[in-house]
Amino acid sequence: SGEHPLQVREKYLRERDDWIIHPCNKCGLSELFDAPSDLIRKIFPNSRADSAMGAFTSFCGACGGVQLVQHKTFNSDADHLEPGRVSPTKKWWQFWQ
Repeated sequence: SGEHPLQVREKYLRERDDWIIHPCNKCGLSELFDAPSDLIRKIFPNSRADSAMGAFTSFCGACGGVQLVQHKTFNSDADHLEPGRVSPTKKWWQFWQ
């Protein structure tokens, strides 16, 4: 109910324009509580420092639902990343659809 429901840091604002943050599947929140680069390091601690992440999922900081975070340069090459659409063929990791 506050005027500004989320406090954001400069790092988050610098990175935010490079990512598409799909709304949470439970509450609809379309923002993150941390910068994407910080989340990637936390979620994937064993990834190489020079690797690039095209898309990843994260638990919603508000309700625990799931958010898809997709880099704007990521070529999804499939309909499964578009909310509300189901691809006729699923990849091995698409267990949630």
